[in-house]
Amino acid sequence: MHNRLIFISFTISLICTYHAAYSQSYYAGEPGQKLDWALYYLNTEYVDSVNSEELAEAAIKAIVSQLDPYSTYQTKEELNSQQGRDKGHSYVGVGINFIILEDTVQITNVVPFGPASKAGIQVGDKILKADNQSLVGVSEQEVVESLRGDKDTKVTVEIWRPLSGKKICAVTRDNIPMVEIPASYLAKPGVGYIKVSNFTLNTVGKFRDSLQALLVSGARDLILDLRGNPGGLVKAAVALSDVFLEEGKLVVYTKGFSMDRKDHVTTEVATSRVGKLIVLIDRQTASASEIVAGALQDWDRCLIIGQESFGKGLVQQSYLLGDGSAIRITIGRYYTPAGRYIQRPSVAGAFLDKKISFEEAPNGIVKDLSIPDSLREYSLHKRPLIGGGGICPDIYLPVDSSFSSTSFTKLSYDAELYGLCQSYISRSGPDLRLQFSNAKDFSRDQKISDELWVQLEGRVADRQLILSDFEAKKEELLKQMKAWVATGLWGHNAFYQLMNEHSPVFQRALQEIGNDASFRSHKIRY
Repeated sequence: MHNRLIFISFTISLICTYHAAYSQSYYAGEPGQKLDWALYYLNTEYVDSVNSEELAEAAIKAIVSQLDPYSTYQTKEELNSQQGRDKGHSYVGVGINFIILEDTVQITNVVPFGPASKAGIQVGDKILKADNQSLVGVSEQEVVESLRGDKDTKVTVEIWRPLSGKKICAVTRDNIPMVEIPASYLAKPGVGYIKVSNFTLNTVGKFRDSLQALLVSGARDLILDLRGNPGGLVKAAVALSDVFLEEGKLVVYTKGFSMDRKDHVTTEVATSRVGKLIVLIDRQTASASEIVAGALQDWDRCLIIGQESFGKGLVQQSYLLGDGSAIRITIGRYYTPAGRYIQRPSVAGAFLDKKISFEEAPNGIVKDLSIPDSLREYSLHKRPLIGGGGICPDIYLPVDSSFSSTSFTKLSYDAELYGLCQSYISRSGPDLRLQFSNAKDFSRDQKISDELWVQLEGRVADRQLILSDFEAKKEELLKQMKAWVATGLWGHNAFYQLMNEHSPVFQRALQEIGNDASFRSHKIRY
């Protein structure tokens, strides 16, 4: 460790200019002078010539790896790619978001219909290797470099999934479209549904267009789905909150050691004309999406249903290093309007649980649980809430574990379910479009279920898997397969319509949004 620190101290000096040792002290004071002098000696006294650029990159990567999971070094290309994603541009990749916890790459989001999704990779999977190179204990930048590549090239990754163990997956890199609003439809008369998948510069404009179309179609109330949303731009989160909150309302504030408090407030009068509002979240709801959920909850504007959110409450900023590359470092922390710190506490890189048994909540009503004083917080209108990192729902429902059987996982890993559905579309798509006018009618047809199941049985037999594992979950498997087929025939809206029909969280939202007493009980304002 001592030798590593010496290496870091010497090599980081290479980001400074050559004449710095002579002309002036580095702004960091005495430590900076050390770096300046180290640069001077390396360039004048080292036995061989040195590649300053390579050493500088290695040093920066080593330093930021000692900080937090979100601070990183960005090459010029990586910075441009990130800026493109922030603007809503497509990019080439495998279609995942990840963090590094306890030296292990953990997937936090899988882009719907992207390469990783088609390969059967799921949120919560851990990547152990890429093209036979270990990714355990490496930096975030090294993970990105191992997964990136040209369109249509393959990367072989070794995955570890709880309850299922290791598996090798071949993922074909492809264009990853930024689909900010993958679904928007009337869930039932008077109730609209909008799925927001990420926050880019385009998100709010598309959201307003979708919302306006729903209002014209007769929607009065809204279900806002932020499940699986990894976040994005803070300004986009503030702008979306602006749709539902009055002008001048605090949405989030940030502060840090070298960063004065900065308040982000709404700037427009709420014009959405939405009545009751329900927000859906889960353990993959993170960052900017937590800002939206936290602000609406603190102002008692919405009822939140689902699981605890991820708990990413750190602010990152990229700083250019002169050659187009940048160092992206954490500069502050996010706090909700009522002062709740969003970042989930961790020890040695592992998140800490709150030690609250949400499963014991009567009918899922979290406010009826006994909450420790150390975790008790209050909304801006004095409604009891839970702190301690992340956003806690008002109504808790456990994660649906329908697809956890080992045999199903083996089949899904090789993208065979997706491939089976694509083959079915190729053979039967034109006839299906003539036979069915919409996804709901298609999903309820028993003949379709029988045809898909016969094909699945054949695939299971070919792979010598255990058929009983699949028969025990036949209903869930057919839901998933029909949703994939419907997507190919009618688009993303169809996928979410069919999956939501069988989602306990979504069905509970439909139940609660028609229950005025529930909104009164939770003191929700609308």
